Formats: sequence, C-alpha cells, structure tokens
Amino acid sequence: MSLESTPTELRDQVPAPLAVRALGSAVGALAGAIIITNAVTGFDAETFVATLVGLLAGLSAVFARITITLTGGTIRFSFFPFLRVAYDLAQVRRATVVRIDPVRLGGVGIRRSRGARVLAMSAGRGVRVETTRGTIIVQSTMAERIAAALTSAV
Repeated sequence: MSLESTPTELRDQVPAPLAVRALGSAVGALAGAIIITNAVTGFDAETFVATLVGLLAGLSAVFARITITLTGGTIRFSFFPFLRVAYDLAQVRRATVVRIDPVRLGGVGIRRSRGARVLAMSAGRGVRVETTRGTIIVQSTMAERIAAALTSAV
C-alpha cells in the first residue's frame, strides 16, 4: 500500500491482495503459453480468442488497485483497470469512515449494495462518500484522513 500526501493533495492506493495477484499471474502465464502453443501448432481462432480473454483477465487481476486522489476541488476514485469516477468537492454532502465487510456487501470488486456503489479489495476500513450524484463506499488505508479532509471541504 502506498500513501502520498501534501497540503493540497491526498492520495491512497490499495492494491489487490497478494493471493489475487499470484492467481492472476498464473492465469496470465498459462494463457500466454497456450497462445504461443496455438501459434506454433496451427492457428485456431476460437482457442486464440478464448485464451486472449483469459490473458486479459489474468493481467487485470495482477494490476488491479483502488486509488483515491483528493486534489484541489476534486476527489477521484478508481478501480484500475475498470472504473474511474470524479466528483467536485461541491457535490460532496457527507463523508464517514465505515468498515468494509465483503460478506455483508456481496463480495469484493465493484459492487452495488444498499444503494451505494462499493469498491473493495478485501475486508478493512473504507470511506463512505455521499454526493449529489449518489453514494460510493471505497476501501482505503487512510479512511479517517480522507473523511476528515472531505468533511472540512464541505
């Protein structure tokens, strides 16, 4: 997990758990080997496309991460490589610290639970941000600092 902060910027990043990244690496390596074998032994388009999908899924697991960036008048949430959302601070109504429980929220990843969009990699702490465009719950290693910064900006 990496944390960077300056007086005008707050940034938090939560990578995928090690087990998920290891599994993604294994899937990606297997898919790469199948693609090479397919090219050498005689090209089959169906096998190639199916394996390419597996390769991309494996790579997305390896590089998956949640990032929260608070800069100037904007807060950005991303679940790389799938989702990016930005809000002007004027749109933020309330920010609170919450406990992320994947069992209660319906799993990890990008979810919708109890009227909120949820971005979670595992169990832990997060920040619940209520905006004029809806509610988002995002896992964070520095939820208290982000909630406090958003609350002071409101």
